[in-house]
Amino acid sequence: MKTVLIVGATRNLGKALVSHYAAEPDTTVYATARYGKPTHHSSKIHWISGIDITRENAGQTIVLHYNHDFPIDIVYVVATGSHDLFAQETLQKLDYNKQLTMYKTSAIGPLFLVQHLVKSNCLAARAKIILVGSAAGSISLRTKGGNHGFSASQAALNMVARLLSFDLKPQNISVGVMFPGRIHLEHEERHAGSCDAVRPEVAVKRLADFVEKEFNIENSGQLWAPGGFK
Repeated sequence: MKTVLIVGATRNLGKALVSHYAAEPDTTVYATARYGKPTHHSSKIHWISGIDITRENAGQTIVLHYNHDFPIDIVYVVATGSHDLFAQETLQKLDYNKQLTMYKTSAIGPLFLVQHLVKSNCLAARAKIILVGSAAGSISLRTKGGNHGFSASQAALNMVARLLSFDLKPQNISVGVMFPGRIHLEHEERHAGSCDAVRPEVAVKRLADFVEKEFNIENSGQLWAPGGFK
């Protein structure tokens, strides 16, 4: 029996992750939504509504609605890498409040969420915490300026994962940032989108395969791209 928690599960990659794991016969899925749960969903999916990763009580609310009979084996925090929440910027045009939201979404919120899960003993032995991120967070891959809040908050996410990997190694809990590739988003359905964009279900298949078969405590604390840094 496996238990998976997906934070940010109503759209795009998160929605595809829910479908992927709900299709497995021996997997229990907990999924979170910022607002109300979807009207049509499998009875296997336990929805937790009112979860906003930018709020300090997100982890507490999840713990409150979680059935502690089965510890969580895999946690996916999807909102951390969502392009929907991030603003395009130039040095001449910066937005202070939007930058705050980006940092809270990418780096601050996930840290507090993980803290609550750990303190409440919700995680299984050898659990895996997957923070969905972006290639924009890689300092070595940056070749131009701009988009300061997005790229810097993603770099902060990488550091959070690195620090958590040391904190949680004694408990055999691994933490990683995963870049799933350029996702063909729902609101892009009427357009061609980026030539290298893939549909969420394609990205999820290679992401889940990598997480379950290749990612472990030995490569914890790093940024990975199962489909390549495109």
